[in-house]
Amino acid sequence: MAERGLLIGLTGPIGAGKSTACDILESAGAEVIHADQEAHAVYAPGSSAFRDIVALYGSTILDSAAQIDRRKLGRIVFEDPRRMKGLTDIVWPATETRLLRRIAQIRARFPLVPVILEAALLTEAGWSRMVDQIWLITAPESVRKQRIMQRNGLSEEEACSRIRHQETWVLPADRPHRFIDNSGGPEQLCDQLYPLISELYSV
Repeated sequence: MAERGLLIGLTGPIGAGKSTACDILESAGAEVIHADQEAHAVYAPGSSAFRDIVALYGSTILDSAAQIDRRKLGRIVFEDPRRMKGLTDIVWPATETRLLRRIAQIRARFPLVPVILEAALLTEAGWSRMVDQIWLITAPESVRKQRIMQRNGLSEEEACSRIRHQETWVLPADRPHRFIDNSGGPEQLCDQLYPLISELYSV
């Protein structure tokens, strides 16, 4: 019998349907960790990452409540790869610490339950080394664009801009264990995911 459930890294580009897939997997019994949520917490006032970010980019990135305004920060880093690297050098390690803590907490409570780590930047941030398998969810750009427009209430131009600005997303260097085609609707996605989660429980 397995000593613990597998840790799956779920990744894919914007609009591919990672959140929808996570909802389905969670309903099937998996524990889900969203890397974005853990990364957001890194920016919280009082954290060491907060202090490092303000020290690096200045107090002009703060809002009226003395919290980091990520839009202001984004305008600075997206225009300069070196400044972006300065930010990720702070945020990614701090996020990894939080992810490892969350994984350990789940393992302590539910040792045999599969854990899904949802992270668009799984490879770029180096978090792929933490997982047992990589699942890549994909969809054609035209489909992803329509989803982004509907989800965020954006124009076609704005949706295309979101896709273009996700320049940091790259195909995982390690060959994914599973490719999930999410070009169809939720039912098709369920048809692909339920057998996969069943496999995880049988390992």
